[in-house]
Amino acid sequence: MKRLITLVLACLALGVGTTAFAGEKGGCSILGSWYGLDGQGAIFTAVYHGISNSSGTIELEGTIEPSLGGQLPAVALSNGVGTWERTGGNTFVFTTLVFGLDSMGQPVWIGKFYGTKTLSDGCNTQHIVGGIDIFLANQDPFVDLPIVAQPLDYFAHRVPLDPSLMK
Repeated sequence: MKRLITLVLACLALGVGTTAFAGEKGGCSILGSWYGLDGQGAIFTAVYHGISNSSGTIELEGTIEPSLGGQLPAVALSNGVGTWERTGGNTFVFTTLVFGLDSMGQPVWIGKFYGTKTLSDGCNTQHIVGGIDIFLANQDPFVDLPIVAQPLDYFAHRVPLDPSLMK
């Protein structure tokens, strides 16, 4: 087991995909770097961490328009942070938080992304279905009702090594 953990960590450090490693409950590994697409282009990058293939954390950078179409006085986004957990062989649930920030770097709104992810295509594609709820900065995103709720349905792909490096 110690050798497997060392090998997985080495692969992650070198940017090698972890698709060959089955999770503890079987199926694909979600660990690694991903980029998301919404049909119009790239909308986020994410890194999934974990000491196992059962659960872990998410680091997210997105390209949402901070003012939400001029509805709120935000001018920038924070990086997102979140958690994920395996629910089946190739299925996962997740929750990620991101903040819309004003010109002084203070939170204006909180975005809560949540849903399910199903891995396919040799463990290199995620189909993400869920929602994003928007809360004012003084609301609790796990207790209060959102001011806006939108469904999400998009895809993400594992970041591969550039083929020109594989000579």
